[in-house]
Amino acid sequence: MPISVRWNEDDKRIVIQEFVGRWSLDEYYESAQIVVDEVKSQSHIVHVIGDLRKSSSVPPGLLGARSFLERTTPANRGLIVVVGANTLLMMLIDIVRPVAPRFVNNLFFSSSLEGAFQIIAEWDSKHNPQP
Repeated sequence: MPISVRWNEDDKRIVIQEFVGRWSLDEYYESAQIVVDEVKSQSHIVHVIGDLRKSSSVPPGLLGARSFLERTTPANRGLIVVVGANTLLMMLIDIVRPVAPRFVNNLFFSSSLEGAFQIIAEWDSKHNPQP
């Protein structure tokens, strides 16, 4: 499958959705549902990293996924950090911001996975301190 979903660590605080090559809208919906289910399975805040560094394109119709994403965003979802997004995807997300605030709330971009972890660590230190 060109989109995989995995936990970053055993503490299940960050789930990584990795996109490789070409992927379809149906594959995106399937992986997004897996992310939703994984986040909901935890009682704590869970962050999501969407790693697009190995993705070759964004499928047509992705903008239509906004209602699904808005409707299914779990209450305990923390940040979404998109790694390696191209300019087109960044523009699409900016278009969606006013009509899907629940999904794009706390959405950030990073050019590297290390940068994504840093964004999450800084947010956690302010909003979600660990014991």
